[in-house]
Amino acid sequence: QLFVGGEGAYGIVTKVVMRVHRKPRTREVAVLGVEGWKEVIKVVERIEERMANLVSAIELMDRDVLNLVGDKLDSRPGWAEGGSSKYFVLVETMGFDIDNDREAVEGFLE
Repeated sequence: QLFVGGEGAYGIVTKVVMRVHRKPRTREVAVLGVEGWKEVIKVVERIEERMANLVSAIELMDRDVLNLVGDKLDSRPGWAEGGSSKYFVLVETMGFDIDNDREAVEGFLE
């Protein structure tokens, strides 16, 4: 577990340890529209409280960025059309229990 090199520029890897995880059996993605920054924080805190063991990604997008990308690509996602949401929180979950994982996500979304 030693990385030997001259002045931090070059080196020789002397040992590599990898941990391989099983591929998850479930994957769910939800996009939540929220009005303001305080609501973004509340949604993320709620995600962490209720689904922390399943969450593989949380992403934040704002309407201005979506509009800019949409103008460049001449395309917009259907979930971003209309509405008054200024921010969008995308949450992705992955797990191994088909029934319970979906229930957890659906329970969170209610």
